[in-house]
Amino acid sequence: MKAKLLLLITVFVVIALAVGGTVMAVTILKEPAVVATNALGGLAKDVLERDEIEPFCELFTSGSIEASLDGMKVNGYDSFGDSSISGKLYFSEDALMLRNVKVNLADGALDLSGDAYISEDVIYVNEQEILGGTYGINFSTLADDLANSIFAADSGSVYALDKETYDAMIKRLDNVSENKMMQRDLEKLSRRVFLDLWEIVLDHAALSSEVVKIDLNGKSTKVRLISITIDSLAMQNIIRDAYEYLCDSEEIVAFIEKHENTLYSMLDALYPYDWDTYGSLAELYKEKMRGLADTVEALCNELEPDSSSALSIHIATSRISGKLLKLWIGDDQETVLSIDCGKKGMRKTDTVTIEAGEVKIVYKVDKKGLKKLGVSIAFESHNQEIEFSVSIDKKEGTYTANFKHVKNEKNYYLTEWVASGNIATKRSTITFTIDKVNYKHRINNSSDWWNRYKLECEVIVKLEDEMPMPRKVYKTVADITEEDIENFVKKLEKLVS
Repeated sequence: MKAKLLLLITVFVVIALAVGGTVMAVTILKEPAVVATNALGGLAKDVLERDEIEPFCELFTSGSIEASLDGMKVNGYDSFGDSSISGKLYFSEDALMLRNVKVNLADGALDLSGDAYISEDVIYVNEQEILGGTYGINFSTLADDLANSIFAADSGSVYALDKETYDAMIKRLDNVSENKMMQRDLEKLSRRVFLDLWEIVLDHAALSSEVVKIDLNGKSTKVRLISITIDSLAMQNIIRDAYEYLCDSEEIVAFIEKHENTLYSMLDALYPYDWDTYGSLAELYKEKMRGLADTVEALCNELEPDSSSALSIHIATSRISGKLLKLWIGDDQETVLSIDCGKKGMRKTDTVTIEAGEVKIVYKVDKKGLKKLGVSIAFESHNQEIEFSVSIDKKEGTYTANFKHVKNEKNYYLTEWVASGNIATKRSTITFTIDKVNYKHRINNSSDWWNRYKLECEVIVKLEDEMPMPRKVYKTVADITEEDIENFVKKLEKLVS
């Protein structure tokens, strides 16, 4: 049972880290609880604001990646000929767009070019060689398009879907707009429920705060240490109060009532059931929750009062700013999760160490003046180690990326990839080449087996690059004919033959 509680608390804190800054909205009178809550809530925000991570956040919301491959030799042998591959990928907060994708293989084996777009509302692909045009899906009109297509159950086409499958698809598609609204409401509800449950935990847990010295990345540092201790009696109260909250929550019932039709369609499609037995899904929720009363009480009865089984969440923060410096969860015998951010905190630290059971992850940034920058991640688990590192020499304009996998202490096998090339940064644009990639594999400590790749590859990363307007005109499911499908199949068969 103690192991289950350790896991439960760990999951709960991980959710707190994921919820991020919104956790700060909770209002608790006890000062240590406020500091602890704010420290947990600020960790996710600090991760995203790190100097080497923030550009990726910018890239994946408003940037682009353009790449081209025009040549490749493997161990000196030209395996690419006059082939070439290129394309550009745009990112926005709610869409992806591929532009000017070109695949030309040697001797005319394949010659494709086209575009693609993916968003919450629309998906389309433009390609002339096989598709012969642009085909897309608008989810808001897909139900009508499907009803007027050769895939409709009553279309008489050889490609018509069976009635059961077709009806299930139409039922889901009729609620597309409602699904989006439900998703937004569910996100709000989840945050509200989590914050209320977190407050229940803090109401029953024993909180303490003291200034002590602890080890942070190998250095003794004075911190404010907040300990949230949950013994068996506290856990019983937490479980009972959380269960009562879930039974009586007006927010949960209101959400179910508001989106009952959509929820009903989803549940009926996944779990066919005589839903008419209940007056509404809200009544079903209340009845099912009340039916768990005996199970909850049995769980509480397993938690016999025993001070030695107390579980703790330890949160070490800066005495001035309240930034999270270290977090660990466990009891006197076992620590199930530990996050060590060093004395500078997550946003500014050079080393972050995460340990969970037999897994250890070390993330390290090595800044050597203004000339070199190195980032490495080491992952250790079950006598295995995986390490990824990138070293950039700003003065020379070069970089080296290394990926290494070692199994057990004797290096039973070792796999290593090393890529290198030139790199240049101008404002918000990063241009780098991939000139060489070396692959090494070792078995039973015997001699190494190498593959050496020499590439003509260039990648251009723009952190700010506005996505072009997507196409407005394209063929839908309703426009596809039996002849179209037959032509698609013939062209694909010719392509792979």
